[in-house]
Amino acid sequence: MNNRDKPLKIVLQILGWTTLLALGAVVMPRSWMASTHEWLGLGEFPAAPIVENLARSVSAFYAIFGAVCLVLALDIERYRPLIRFLGALLVMFGVALIGIDLAAGMPPWWTASEGLSTIVFGALMLALSPWNK
Repeated sequence: MNNRDKPLKIVLQILGWTTLLALGAVVMPRSWMASTHEWLGLGEFPAAPIVENLARSVSAFYAIFGAVCLVLALDIERYRPLIRFLGALLVMFGVALIGIDLAAGMPPWWTASEGLSTIVFGALMLALSPWNK
């Protein structure tokens, strides 16, 4: 890895470790999920099984994504095409998340923290891993 890739490695590691934290929600007791949901001001946590299933499944997927980012950070030169592709996907996914959040009526702070941060990380991955390498 050359010195120019250090910022990209840091971005991938930050993204990897923060999303890997979602692993906790996969095994979190349902009562903790409900308490957190209410503490965030999102109202009563729905009792439907699909809600818990989706919360745990999405959390598991975020954790897997985090692990992938950490592996990509280990060999940036080797994985550069995949890093660029993932960066572009994250920008598009961030835009989709904003639309989903707005349609679902999520609070503005949620939309910003989820959608905008996803766009920012994707844009950073693209900017720090130029196509001409």
